[in-house]
Amino acid sequence: MSESDGIGKLVVVKDQVQPEKKLRELKAPALQRGVATKLPAASMAELLQRKPGALLNYKDAVALVTGQGFTLKHHLTPGESFVLSPRRNYVEGHGYLNFTNVSHVYGENDQAWFMRHDGQPDDYRKLDIWLTGLTAGASYLIQIRVTGESQGTWQVRGSDTGGVVTTVNGGYMLTIPVLVHDIRYTMSLVSVEARNMGSWGFYDATVMAL
Repeated sequence: MSESDGIGKLVVVKDQVQPEKKLRELKAPALQRGVATKLPAASMAELLQRKPGALLNYKDAVALVTGQGFTLKHHLTPGESFVLSPRRNYVEGHGYLNFTNVSHVYGENDQAWFMRHDGQPDDYRKLDIWLTGLTAGASYLIQIRVTGESQGTWQVRGSDTGGVVTTVNGGYMLTIPVLVHDIRYTMSLVSVEARNMGSWGFYDATVMAL
């Protein structure tokens, strides 16, 4: 599968910083008010009509990862997976979601929407995906399904990347595959922010053991 199928480029996260330390350091950015910048934004009715992008199956996920030179140690049962979403944002022993300054969370539609208001900076709205109960030395693929505006970009970072940010082109129905590779700790964080979008939405994050 490729970006033409709604699958974005592979984002790689590798353990460097103990995530428990990062958790203590995380703070919501201070609200900075100023002149609002008019950005592309869909109406709420249009947003709710959008559908999430495609998902890679286990075979395609392994092909994507190994095709870029990564070796999988297979410490886990390959293909085991779970899903985090607005409707199910906590899975005991596996992970949970944190929404920072989300505008709307719809249990019925299983969608979360972030809207820009009053000149707030882009990093004021953020999605954190926490993985827990991980196996040291193993690798996981997180498929994050989002929707936004094609003119903007997504920024993805992890507690384990030393602050490195990967930018992914925006899209209406996009799946961002994030590889958490050869981890050292039992906990890991992946954060997603949008840039230059008036509104953006999150559907779910499917976490697969590789």
